[in-house]
Amino acid sequence: PGYYQVSLLDANPDVAGLTGLLPGAINAEMTADTRSGWDRYTFPATASTGTLVLDLSVNHHERINATADVSMLADGRAAISGQLDANFNCCDYTLYYYAETTLPVRSVRSWGDDGALNDAVRQSGKDAGVILEFDLAASKAAGLKITLSPISTEQARIDQMNELGARSFEDVRGAAYAQWNALLSRVAVTASPASDPDGNLQKLFYTHLYKMYGTPVNATSTTGTYRGIDGVVREARGYVHYDGWSTWDDYRKYGVIALTAPERFRDMARSMVDLFADLSHTDASDPSALVNSVPTVRFERSAVVIADALAKGVE
Repeated sequence: PGYYQVSLLDANPDVAGLTGLLPGAINAEMTADTRSGWDRYTFPATASTGTLVLDLSVNHHERINATADVSMLADGRAAISGQLDANFNCCDYTLYYYAETTLPVRSVRSWGDDGALNDAVRQSGKDAGVILEFDLAASKAAGLKITLSPISTEQARIDQMNELGARSFEDVRGAAYAQWNALLSRVAVTASPASDPDGNLQKLFYTHLYKMYGTPVNATSTTGTYRGIDGVVREARGYVHYDGWSTWDDYRKYGVIALTAPERFRDMARSMVDLFADLSHTDASDPSALVNSVPTVRFERSAVVIADALAKGVE
């Protein structure tokens, strides 16, 4: 949890017995904190230049528009910021982002809806993106730190500063592992060699427990604000505001969350109460009038979870 690695091989994939990184391979690694992701690409020793493509045309459902604004930092690194406008399950959402490269950039190119590459530092459209080229003389590892926010690009920048700061890739990876391990280890399961000889059942148990915590997500900024479903930015006082619901289908899982992470269950139930309070400020008969802060499937049956929280004595 919190780390992924894959080798991007520049070799014949049919060759058997390949191990490690081959000449021409790129070692792609990803880690994440709550609001920020970090991609690190280690190019082969023979590479003198490396290229990263930030493609803003792809998202989980329908892209409406995307923007990219590139600026240069004092140390030669690039900062890219903008917003992603999309539609998911009939409701629009906007996510803002702020990204920084980990190495100085040698050149920046971009494209918009016409597909033509140019030197523009601002782009927008359904199909837009940025190409960053690096000189790898000092380091073979080029990366991108990117933070998402439902509030604004400036909030995304602040969140990245507060969340990642001066931490290294390995710091973030280690913290992610520790946080997930602490959560998952609240439940201890054992199995006999006869019932689970290869350990697959135990692995499946913890895999499903891990996925159970995938949604809803922490949609609160590092300064304690969130965007309501009516589009208004509010302060989450004394709790973590969650969003990104699928309670039409997964409402039964909250009983397990209540047992394994009661503090999260409390905040999730509180977030559902606030969801409906914010909903009362909109034309609820028209789902298209709703502004999701993050992609949400549907949130009917949330009342079941709220009632269960009350029955369990959650305040």
